[in-house]
Amino acid sequence: MRIEQAALCAFFFLLVAIAGCAKENSAPAARAGNLDLSGWTFERDGPVELDGEWEFYWHQLLGPDDFASGRLPAGTGYFSIPAYWNGHDANGRPLSGSGCATHRLLVRLKPGQGPLALKTECMGGSYRIWANGNLVLWGGDMDGKDALRMPGDFIVMHAGLSDPGGNLEIVFQVSNEIFHTGGPSRKITLGEASRIAAERMVYWSIDVLLFGCLAIIGLYHIVFFLLRRKDRTSLYFGCMCLLWSMELLIMGALRGNSFLIVFSTYPAWLAIFRLELLCWFLFTPFLLMFVSSLYPQEASQRTVRLFQAAAALFSIAALFAPERFLGRYAIFPYELISMGGAGYALYLLARAAARKRAGAVTIAAGYLILFLAAVNDFLFVNNIVYTFYSLSLGIAGMIFAQAFALSRRFSHALSASETLVKELEKNLLLQRQLLQSREREERAVVLAQKEALLKLRYQLNPHFLFNVLTSIRGAIAGKAEVAREMVTALAEFCRLTLAGGEAESLTVGEEVRQTGLYLMIEQIRQGGYLKVSWNVDPGAEDVRIPSFTLQPLVENAVKYGKQTSPEELCIEVGIRRCKDRVVLEVANTGRLAAPEAGGAGRTKGIGLENLRQRLVRFYAGDFSLKVLEENGWVRAVIDAPAGKPARTAQAAKSA
Repeated sequence: MRIEQAALCAFFFLLVAIAGCAKENSAPAARAGNLDLSGWTFERDGPVELDGEWEFYWHQLLGPDDFASGRLPAGTGYFSIPAYWNGHDANGRPLSGSGCATHRLLVRLKPGQGPLALKTECMGGSYRIWANGNLVLWGGDMDGKDALRMPGDFIVMHAGLSDPGGNLEIVFQVSNEIFHTGGPSRKITLGEASRIAAERMVYWSIDVLLFGCLAIIGLYHIVFFLLRRKDRTSLYFGCMCLLWSMELLIMGALRGNSFLIVFSTYPAWLAIFRLELLCWFLFTPFLLMFVSSLYPQEASQRTVRLFQAAAALFSIAALFAPERFLGRYAIFPYELISMGGAGYALYLLARAAARKRAGAVTIAAGYLILFLAAVNDFLFVNNIVYTFYSLSLGIAGMIFAQAFALSRRFSHALSASETLVKELEKNLLLQRQLLQSREREERAVVLAQKEALLKLRYQLNPHFLFNVLTSIRGAIAGKAEVAREMVTALAEFCRLTLAGGEAESLTVGEEVRQTGLYLMIEQIRQGGYLKVSWNVDPGAEDVRIPSFTLQPLVENAVKYGKQTSPEELCIEVGIRRCKDRVVLEVANTGRLAAPEAGGAGRTKGIGLENLRQRLVRFYAGDFSLKVLEENGWVRAVIDAPAGKPARTAQAAKSA
């Protein structure tokens, strides 16, 4: 906060230094139409504002010839310049701003002065100024014919004087039929020609400096909005800057001596006059839109719309209404409206600063400079105080504060983004390390599962081959043809098994074919004692199940069925699909008997436990395996998903 205050104070002193260009001196004032400058040296003491009492001739446009006869025309007293006619008493009657008059001043000079010059400021109304009988300054159209008679530009505000000697007669005509206020409201300055010209160049340099700053900043913010349309604050601020940059070109920053104030024709002046009003009328709503977009919680959109509506009406009038209507009925009312808008904007910023909104103190401090400048200009334009136009300096102060706030905001945003980038990079590194760790863990889990499955399968294969070879050995003792069929079936069974390699799963159709070969070998060996029936749902043949799922169930059915079903052993194998589930059932006649736990060659129930562990790993627990006895039958039923779980398949794929 201290940095902001120091920066604003520095800028304030800069404005004061710039305004010092308009510093006034303590020259004598005119009394009763005479000004004694016989003790004044222009080279040493500087220019003199010809303020004070001038001779006053109301409703008379008199020239130097009218005073040359030695007999003065009938006067109306004296009038203090600069001032408006409005309210001035003439012959017992208050005057309005409309009308015409002649003002005359006799100046006594110190002999031997260097080349002198006269200059005036932007005057409300038309005027002509003679110095010792020579027309030197003029502006506007006095009687509808002056535009054709003027010996040069339509407005001339600065002119050198031929050697005036010791006396200088100044005749000053003023006419107003356009504006609601009229009269010689601005100063006339007499001074050394070179110094007057240098001072004018200083004013123009200030104009160019402020115009360039405002135009560049305005274009920057508008382009910024075009690239990022989410926030309209930059658009409103850019329009404010561009509008007032045009105002600077037209009116000038301090004394109304801008580049564009001098025109060649009346239509050109009228067009620029309308453009200047339009820039002024539009500035107030853009100011309020800018402040309300910065702090929408403090602003009333209804109030902002009222100012927008007023600005729209006055802007339409500036484009199409007659200039007399604009001068009489638009300027002063909109001065009040713009002051009201400026006060409301100050209230919003003060409220935002009190609520400690981001950047509100800095922007409010800069805007306070603008508000004070607007108050000064309002008083200056209405001749309540006589200073200089300061609104442009106030706008510059506000823009400096806004630029400072924006730069600080961008600096904080950049610092925050850099911190976030570092945190993000750190988090990404940790995430990458975590993902790599998880991938290693998942690979390890999948590899462990595969090793466990292979181990279980290697345990299963010798168990199965032992039983088959035992059956073949028993068959060899009988008929060779039977043994041959058994060997052929065993060879086909081994071929199918070895062709599958280390496949984790098979389709139901492949599993049925392998198991069928085993049962065929047993049927050949057992003869008519073993009867097998199959009931396989065609829709289930493509379902993948763990390899060797049916094999241990069929082996147990043959083995334990023989122990508990002495007359005839019937085995039924059924497979059906129910939507997204598959049910495998192996049933045999007999009773439920516990596995043997004895001598050599006994399996000790390894087949069923092997199957259960493989189902757990394959289906991630989403299955059921039941062995039950009912009505003389022992049934082993597996209920599992009709497909491999997604996470198990993904883990296998990543491995």
